[in-house]
Amino acid sequence: MKGRFMQVIGMANNREKIVKLTDLPNYKDLFTGSLEKFGVTSIDNLLQVLKDDQRTALMISAVNGLGPKTIQAWKISLLENDRSSEETAKETKVACSSAESNEAPKEDIAGPVFENIVESVSHEDEKSMNKVMIERNLFCTMEELKEVQRTTTDLLQMNGAKKKGQLASIEYVSRRLTEAGLEVTVDGESGFPTVVATIGEGGLVLWGHLDTERMKGMKRKEQGEFLGDMIHGRGAADMKGAVACMLCAANGLATWNIPFSIVLTTDGLGEPTGAESLAKNPVIHNSIGILVLGPTGIRPIIGQIGYAAVKVRTVGEGSVMKMAAFLKMLTNQIAESSGQLSVKTGLIKGGKKKRPFESPRSCEVILELETLEATVSAIEKMESLLSGMEYEIEVLCQSEMIEFDRSSDLAKILADFTKKEPAFELIHSEAAKIVPVNQKIMICGPGNIVDAVTAQEYVTLSDLERTYEAILNLMDRLSPLEIEVPRLTDQ
Repeated sequence: MKGRFMQVIGMANNREKIVKLTDLPNYKDLFTGSLEKFGVTSIDNLLQVLKDDQRTALMISAVNGLGPKTIQAWKISLLENDRSSEETAKETKVACSSAESNEAPKEDIAGPVFENIVESVSHEDEKSMNKVMIERNLFCTMEELKEVQRTTTDLLQMNGAKKKGQLASIEYVSRRLTEAGLEVTVDGESGFPTVVATIGEGGLVLWGHLDTERMKGMKRKEQGEFLGDMIHGRGAADMKGAVACMLCAANGLATWNIPFSIVLTTDGLGEPTGAESLAKNPVIHNSIGILVLGPTGIRPIIGQIGYAAVKVRTVGEGSVMKMAAFLKMLTNQIAESSGQLSVKTGLIKGGKKKRPFESPRSCEVILELETLEATVSAIEKMESLLSGMEYEIEVLCQSEMIEFDRSSDLAKILADFTKKEPAFELIHSEAAKIVPVNQKIMICGPGNIVDAVTAQEYVTLSDLERTYEAILNLMDRLSPLEIEVPRLTDQ
């Protein structure tokens, strides 16, 4: 009978058990340090925390990457672990009895450790929850990260500064999104095509653009060049990397049975007719939130500055010197504004190629103004600098400073995920055109705005990985499961 006793013990011990924290489902190595600081170094410590709703919430906030769904998976696994321990204890007692041992029967060594953590959960609910947890993986695997890298490189090889490159990009993203299971519509009535890909109605909208600035100063071979952790190329940060994250995330999100949309424009900020057209689209009106994946270094932005594109022309004798004097005074004014005003200088031109030393009768420059005050005031200050000169000013496009809805679920969840409070910064996007119809907007994405639109532009793989996981977590928390989640009992 001793052999049968050992056989029973062996059968029980062959079951997978959770002995240490790393045995938990969806456990990541990066959790360890934060959990230790929180006082959780063992399964027993974790069980004590899970008995308290408030301590559990604090733990989620303290551990980067840890969310409610992972906590749910841990609870279910620990419940199964507890039941397995009970069955092992019972089998051990049966085996001892069958061996006709002279020892007195021992008490059940595996009590209901989970009795104060999970209320009644049916077997079918557990199966359903475990199934959904598998479908809703909230982390970026190595294979998925490689696919994001490949997709970013593909997009960078298409010159979004030219119409041909934009059309190639539209064809590429349309095919990828259709293959993922989304319904794709391309609207080219505005002259700048827009791509709208949807599943269901409502849900979160991911917003991006496919166009890039001119590629002067960057060699063709550098588009998509991978060095260290960085993918180089014009448009890498603004915003081919972010678009790649959307396309790759769509593959998994389409199986979640939740509504969401992806919207892409091709006209940027200079002439945002695509955004104006999309503002009339029901997809934007009915959305529970709009995430513009602009280059913010994964920092959530809750508002954006005023913006204006202005053409300034000086005329008459000495027009070039007049323009030089104006630009010098404008530079001084920018320095004195203490960050309230930012100006980007575009193309400067004047005169005609008749004689090399002929003085041009006009000189003009395109300026992009970003300001924390009213754009009208900024333009008036420019006009005061031109006082006494012959000049003309033409406003090409203009939008005022705006603030998004700080109380939206999107803003709260994004702040919780990034562990960064939403900020208000000198950044501009097409959100200015859609905020009148939906204020539940946030700007947050990979890359740095300082490096965007430069010959050294790049985006890091770590930023892309974080962005990919941000998309998954936002979708998951904005569209919760339609099954009962185990609740902690009151203490």
